[in-house]
Amino acid sequence: MASVSSPLSGTVGDIIPAAGSALKTVKSTTTLPEALAVMGAHNIYAVPVVNPGTGVCEGLLSLSDIASFLVQQFWKESGVDSFAATCELSTEKMASHLATVKHSFDTQTSLATMNLCRSNAYCPVTKDVSLANAVRRLATGGSVSRLVVVSEDKKPLAMVTPADLVVAFNKRSEVLGAFGDVPVKDVCNVFDSILGIQGSHRVIDALALMVEHVIDSVGVTDDDTDEVITVMSVKDLREALIDFQKLIMPAEAMMKEVRQKNFKAIAPVISVKDSLSLSHVMQKLAVVRVHRVYVRDDNGGSSRYTGVLSLRDILRAINEHTKA
Repeated sequence: MASVSSPLSGTVGDIIPAAGSALKTVKSTTTLPEALAVMGAHNIYAVPVVNPGTGVCEGLLSLSDIASFLVQQFWKESGVDSFAATCELSTEKMASHLATVKHSFDTQTSLATMNLCRSNAYCPVTKDVSLANAVRRLATGGSVSRLVVVSEDKKPLAMVTPADLVVAFNKRSEVLGAFGDVPVKDVCNVFDSILGIQGSHRVIDALALMVEHVIDSVGVTDDDTDEVITVMSVKDLREALIDFQKLIMPAEAMMKEVRQKNFKAIAPVISVKDSLSLSHVMQKLAVVRVHRVYVRDDNGGSSRYTGVLSLRDILRAINEHTKA
């Protein structure tokens, strides 16, 4: 059981926005283009889906769900079913298939699209749920990526994401004690190479890779050097889900357009040395507001990426630590 000094002490109600902070929602009958307009206007990744008559929350719709519907319909229309096969299609054929998919995309409802990505399951909680319980649900829930805080009559009040929890715990970093000094190499996901695409791959290729691996971002590498130049997330590609012409753009060109619009350079890739402490990385994530960092080998000055640390990885580590 967590002690009073634990970073997990308190309830979900302690960290959600004050009353009056309007939570953006869509109706179950809202079409995907309409939902994308809401998400774009407020720069959000996911919205609760409510019953138009009662206001009761019926689920959660994310950009990854919308991307999954698009890719699934594209695969059905084109007769392919994988990232590799998508990459082999000519841009001309791809544009033709996308034009056919556009009608079904424009009429698809939010209700019918919820959790198509298989990583956006609806998990309602009340304000009095403990932070320890919230961490456990996000750390071990598999397909649960965020929690929807609901009232007694099941109407949505707020959402709690891994980022919200990590920011809250960062303010209590001193109570992590010696655990905060653990190097990130002990808690990150280790890999041999970054899952990604080349800059010349098209945006639809990137979405196909995300859908195939049930992830929401991929690395983008330079065609000549194979060095990672940026990270492309499904949120970066929101405009391509609105304007299908952007789906056949090269990934690197799309990312330059997105970053320039947001007054950001296409790089750098956010990374940390594998010897850096967990508490230090939590501070970095809280400041730069990203969902993951790549971990670099700190042996002999190497710049090789050896792993990735996400916000959910941090929650899993904290969950295991507080259970010990």
